[in-house]
Amino acid sequence: MKYFSDQEINNECLVVCDGEFFECTKNCENSECSRKCIDELDVCEKSCPCGADCPTGCVDCPEHPLCEDECEDAQLNNEEYQICLNEAIYELDICLKTCPPDIDCHNLCYARYSQQLFTCPCFGKETTTTTTDVSTVTTTTTDLTPIEPRKINAPRNDYADEAAHALVNGKLHIFGGRYDDTKVARLDDCTLNELTVRLNEERDFGHAALSIENGKKGKI
Repeated sequence: MKYFSDQEINNECLVVCDGEFFECTKNCENSECSRKCIDELDVCEKSCPCGADCPTGCVDCPEHPLCEDECEDAQLNNEEYQICLNEAIYELDICLKTCPPDIDCHNLCYARYSQQLFTCPCFGKETTTTTTDVSTVTTTTTDLTPIEPRKINAPRNDYADEAAHALVNGKLHIFGGRYDDTKVARLDDCTLNELTVRLNEERDFGHAALSIENGKKGKI
């Protein structure tokens, strides 16, 4: 089963919007009509995955016609989710085995595991199909916890490995991590952009981040 990245879906959506705009303006005979076409183009582009109304891609707008329902039985059918889950479990196992007999260390391992799960595709939006003796029932549950997009653009594949995550001013930020342990980056649409501000101390493993002051600041 092949899935497209949110950025690829965004590109396809913008092409559709441009086509609708062309058809709209083709029938216009005055400036008022043209302005209406421009307004409709703006609404169309904002509604695209990774657009202003869906900043984290199909996670924000799963009902968009270009978004595939790839989260149905994701534990069985979605290879990207399976890989992400297995990596999280593997790192949790390593973390627990390296802990001394100290509950704080174990709790930190599980906290990092939970953070990593929220970077997995479909996590927080699960669709499962259950078969009974008389019918097939489809159940959809939605967790309103903010999550990362299914696929994002980053300078490297390991850019977010071991990084801590927190929402600051409504946008996801990552701090430190295995690659560049003093970096701070922000998720804009579907791209991780590194900020000029740096952490005061190296944070490459086992750290966590919190949103404080009503989400206006982050604390490591």
